[in-house]
Amino acid sequence: RKDGTSTSNFARLLETVTEADGFGYLEICNLTIDSNARNNPTPAGDEWAFEHSADIFLNATADAPIGCVRFANLYLLDAMADHLSVGNEEGEGMTVGCAIFEQIVARRRARPRADIIVYNGCELTLMSNLDVQQIEVEFNEPPLQRVHIYAQNVRTQILDLAGDGADDRIFFFCGVNLEVAREADLYGLSATVSNSRLRLHEGG
Repeated sequence: RKDGTSTSNFARLLETVTEADGFGYLEICNLTIDSNARNNPTPAGDEWAFEHSADIFLNATADAPIGCVRFANLYLLDAMADHLSVGNEEGEGMTVGCAIFEQIVARRRARPRADIIVYNGCELTLMSNLDVQQIEVEFNEPPLQRVHIYAQNVRTQILDLAGDGADDRIFFFCGVNLEVAREADLYGLSATVSNSRLRLHEGG
């Protein structure tokens, strides 16, 4: 990307849409990703694409799921929007067996979007040793089975686990050694949290 531009330079840096039978395992590790987007204005007429221009987007479908994906040892800079996105935006059921995020640091963010976002259909999410601005798990549709999220040694401004779907979604969150400085939104889930400091959502 070129800093300060308002053209198609805001497109996703890496995107994959699974096909055929999907794939079993993928690792993205040991990288510095400088998105070079601190001064990029919103392009006219492309607001949705701009907001969803994740640096890395792994789009899985129910017919072509991902068994497991692991992000580890990443240093993320200057995101346009979301840094790391996994799952399916359309709510197609279970599309990812397991998503692992470990040893990730994100810095120099100009706009409030998620550094890590897990969309519909991830059965198990594991997070450890993170220092990022925002983490989001978004369920636009109720999951088809129980979903588990485990987090330890996580530092973030916003932890958004509320999702946008119906109230009958079922998932479980376990957090240890968490520090959420601005807002922890834990609506609509069962949770156990220990040895942590959270600022809860003002409206919930």
